[in-house]
Amino acid sequence: SMSPSAPAPVNLEKYSPYKCNMDYYRGKVKSVYEKEPVFKDFVRNIPLSESNLYDNTNLSRIKHRFNNMLQDKWGRDKTPDPFKPSANNSGIYEPASEKLRRKHKSVPPVPGPLPFIYVYHRNSRK
Repeated sequence: SMSPSAPAPVNLEKYSPYKCNMDYYRGKVKSVYEKEPVFKDFVRNIPLSESNLYDNTNLSRIKHRFNNMLQDKWGRDKTPDPFKPSANNSGIYEPASEKLRRKHKSVPPVPGPLPFIYVYHRNSRK
């Protein structure tokens, strides 16, 4: 006679399709590059001398140029932050070191207190 065999063990380990945090947000939040209609025209007009996107200098130059273009379009205080695509906060991302550099550059150094100078005279009458 055939007796029923034991059921095969079920693997209860959960699988997550997300390998990193960016995978979770992909498709749900659009970046400034996806939302901004001028980006396609900007990319089409990248000069051949800057077309190597593997060169860090070229890529930084392209990003800064696009950022400046957006700031000119939106105004410096209303440009969307590329690191927070759907946030409506004012201003673009700026490192704290840059803010401090500008702050300290604009404040002239305060002269410190001058030292006391003592003058000793030799008593010439003896």
